[in-house]
Amino acid sequence: MATKTRVDFLIVEDFSMVGFLCALSAFKIANQVSGREHYETRIVAQDAEQVTTSVGISVVPDAGISDADRPDLVFVCAGLEPSRRYSKSIGAWLRRVERHGAAMAAISTGVDLLARAGLLDGFRCTIYWEQAAAFAAEFPNVHLTDRIFEIDRARMTCGGATSSIDLCLHLIRSDLGPEVSASVSSAFLLDRIRDAGELQKAAPAVGATRIPARLAKAIALMEANVEHPVSIDDVARCVGLGERQLHRLFVATLDHSPKQYYLMLRLARARMLVSQTHLSLQEIAMNCGFADPSNFARAYKRQFGASPSFDRKFRD
Repeated sequence: MATKTRVDFLIVEDFSMVGFLCALSAFKIANQVSGREHYETRIVAQDAEQVTTSVGISVVPDAGISDADRPDLVFVCAGLEPSRRYSKSIGAWLRRVERHGAAMAAISTGVDLLARAGLLDGFRCTIYWEQAAAFAAEFPNVHLTDRIFEIDRARMTCGGATSSIDLCLHLIRSDLGPEVSASVSSAFLLDRIRDAGELQKAAPAVGATRIPARLAKAIALMEANVEHPVSIDDVARCVGLGERQLHRLFVATLDHSPKQYYLMLRLARARMLVSQTHLSLQEIAMNCGFADPSNFARAYKRQFGASPSFDRKFRD
């Protein structure tokens, strides 16, 4: 008799239902297509009580974590504020089942819970690109990428809700073969199975028009150097333009000078860290390239109309 793979889905309050349903459905469809129950799925929560999703739908778990032992694979599902849903008991359970041999997977912000449990240090992982800056600042020992999904040994993560399908299709193909995974893909009306190497987002666009390649490269360089900003002259030189040429390109396409855009980008990153992490305001200033916290606070208030300390209090 073929061995079953037990897959537990750990859900917390306000978890995203889309990614959860995509992954769960992929395994269910694989069972139907293969003609046998290769995947035995179960929904678990901190307590055996109903959990409310981010859209207000209640889900009743099959078990609480105290009764959920020895899964082969755990998918962690969370929502927009995963740090508020983490608990010592969740962390202890994740570490315990990992010690017993379970592989760890996470959908989008579920990665945050794995990191808080100490299960991602030294591993590659990915997370939805809007949360990437905050996550990278809080967990510097995790190797973050911008791919749609990552598999690094027994750690599997995906960058968003729908990319959980891609991750599951990869697992199904490894377990049950390409014909079954292709059939599951067809059930989702997908035109192809995406590879892990694909990136989450393409070059930035303005309206419906893709921006020039050199401008996209300049923006990517700025995004990669938020903590330690590079000079505009260096940016221009790296993309093969003069500083004046780069200035004209930015103004014509984005209606901002390179210097203005770079500052806006750094402040946008700062606001994300203010709202999504518990880093101190001084740490956030340093993470966004401001050596002087006072200068950071003034620039932040000019940009957003409120100080970072006010935004932090409003969030809390």
